[in-house]
Amino acid sequence: MTAPFVSSSSANTRDSLPAGLERGERAPDFVLPGPTSRHVRFYGIAGGRPMALVLGRNGDPLDEVVHLAEGLGESPDGPPPVVAVFPHIPGAMPPDAPFPVLVDTEGEVRKSYRVPPDEET
Repeated sequence: MTAPFVSSSSANTRDSLPAGLERGERAPDFVLPGPTSRHVRFYGIAGGRPMALVLGRNGDPLDEVVHLAEGLGESPDGPPPVVAVFPHIPGAMPPDAPFPVLVDTEGEVRKSYRVPPDEET
């Protein structure tokens, strides 16, 4: 199985963290639980195809991610190429989300992708 790669670089404003992953850099794999506590492996979902990895923050509405997934549409290989990771299960979690919604309470995925941690509001 081929690992997904980053297709565009991201930046952040934190001096203590490098600016996200670089273009062409191998996307780190991770295993996280979903809302039903079933653990899911990112590389298992991606299967080597490009994915939109959404690293949500506390309070981010899930419907924005649903809108993104709808805009991307179905891939030739199945459901929209989207994986959402939130610090906690979003409050309005639809039971039939068209993509995996995973929970990372420790912020390990944000760290591995060199994205600033979620700030509690």
